[in-house]
Amino acid sequence: MPLWAATTFDGPVRAAVTAAKDGGRSDVRPVLAALLATALGRALAEDERLRAARHGGVGVLAVPVPTARGARRRRGEDPLAVLAASAVRSVDPGSMRVLGALRHTRAVRDQARLGAAARAANLAGALEVRPAAAGSVRGRCCVVLDDVVTTGATVAEAARALRRAGAAHVVAVAVARTPRV
Repeated sequence: MPLWAATTFDGPVRAAVTAAKDGGRSDVRPVLAALLATALGRALAEDERLRAARHGGVGVLAVPVPTARGARRRRGEDPLAVLAASAVRSVDPGSMRVLGALRHTRAVRDQARLGAAARAANLAGALEVRPAAAGSVRGRCCVVLDDVVTTGATVAEAARALRRAGAAHVVAVAVARTPRV
């Protein structure tokens, strides 16, 4: 699956993502949203099917990876959904819309200390398209949005769920990715 990321996940970007997600630092969100918007803009410009959907009047769905229920309760919100909305507003609010189409089907372990194979196994079948969103996803081009892509397991699972619901084309966009992805 094609992936666009604005930068690598290290140094100040790593610190900013951690501060925004787990430190409650909303002051770094504009920087992260701008990075996500940069990657999103590149994807929209470079992917032929996304361009066709935007200019053909069909539009593109921006689908943030859902935050696990426990993390959402702990944080009081879904930080990625906030970044996604900001990025879409700044890039293309006319032909794109953010749709919280995905939900967890079961609890998953924290991915932080898991290797690539363990992450993939942990997430296998863990996401699905919400029944209320299935009609919106069917036949559409979707951009999976995530903050950090480490092994690609999360965006791959999101893409699997979207394709299973009938999405015509799925790509991924992230603020940052680890160098090995």
